[in-house]
Order: sequence, then structure tokens, then C-alpha cells
Amino acid sequence: MLCEIGKRFAFIEAISVEQINLCKELRHKIYCQEFKWEPETTSGLEINSHDELAKHYLMFDRTEGEFIGTFRIILGADLPIGKLLGEDHILHPARINNYSSNGEVSRFSLLRKYRNTGITPALILFAGYTVSSMGLHGAYMVMEKRLAKFITSIEVSARRLTEDMQLNGVRAVYYISSADALTPIAKDVGWNNEALNKTFEAFHLKRDITA
Repeated sequence: MLCEIGKRFAFIEAISVEQINLCKELRHKIYCQEFKWEPETTSGLEINSHDELAKHYLMFDRTEGEFIGTFRIILGADLPIGKLLGEDHILHPARINNYSSNGEVSRFSLLRKYRNTGITPALILFAGYTVSSMGLHGAYMVMEKRLAKFITSIEVSARRLTEDMQLNGVRAVYYISSADALTPIAKDVGWNNEALNKTFEAFHLKRDITA
């Protein structure tokens, strides 16, 4: 599945200001204009205080020549997810392993016309692969039940940490370990870096694209 999807789609880490702004433009289209989860801005960018502590990623459609999706991984000792978990929660980011051994995946966005086209699993699996490649033990996500159920359907174990809460709809906090995120791929190719890297090689762009 990943090899076939990789023939058309690619991922890049957004490093330049232009690339990171493309992530924020996609978020504005989806979070602000489509779902109205955040207020629209005159700049056409959806921005918050966690962007500076995050690594940003873009999904690119080679056929159409456009960026179609984005997500970010927030790093650091003080993850925003900690505010949604009680300080005594056994899996609070300040309590498990060392203080900064996990990340938080957020602003998971895909343009409407690409939803339900079969590429969502690739976006999810690439996010998990990226978390693992960064040497993190795992990542937290705030998800609605539908997305959590979908993630489970592709054999990724998402551990629910909270009851439902109102946060742009009904959502809960989940945790996915790097091992669980890689399980669907490793079952086929094995648990070694060379095999896993080769699996995702198809998604690498061979040229720099910023706009």
C-alpha cells in the first residue's frame, strides 16, 4: 500500500519559512475556514504559540503539484497535552521515562478532496515513523473517536488516556508508542532500520519544492 501511494504522494519536513507558512496556510483552510475551529486571520495563516517548539511536515501530490496535508510534532519538556491530563496521571508527560522523551502530534490536516481516498493511512503511518525516527518513545494526540477507531483499524494501538471532552467537538487524549506505530509495517518488513527506511523511501521528494 505504501509503495503504491508513494508513487503519487510525498512528504517533506518543512524547514524554510516559506515551507512552514505553507503548513499554516493549509491549517487555516481546514481549521479556520472549513471547520471554524479557530478564528480566521487576515494573514491567511493559522498560528499558535506551540509552532516554535514543533517540527512541521507537508504532504505533496506529485500529480497535481500541490501540497495537500500537514501535521506537526511538538517537542520539549512542557507539552501542551499536559494541561489536559491531571498531574497525577500515570502517563502524564512529566512522569513517564524522562521529561522530554515523547512528542505531541497535532494540527493533523488533509484537504477535503483528498479525504476518503485511501491516503489517510499513509499520513498516519508516516507520522508514526517520523516520531520513531526522532528517537522518541511515542507521541500524544487529541482525537475524536472516529479517527481513533480508524487508527485502530490499520492495526496501530492507540491508548485512550482520558474521558471524552469538548475540544472542537468531542475528543479524548490518546498515546501511541513508537513500537505500536511501527507494528503494521514491521509485521511485513521486519524490525530493523534499513527495512523501515526503505519502505518510506518512496515518499521522499527528489527535489526541493517550496511553493
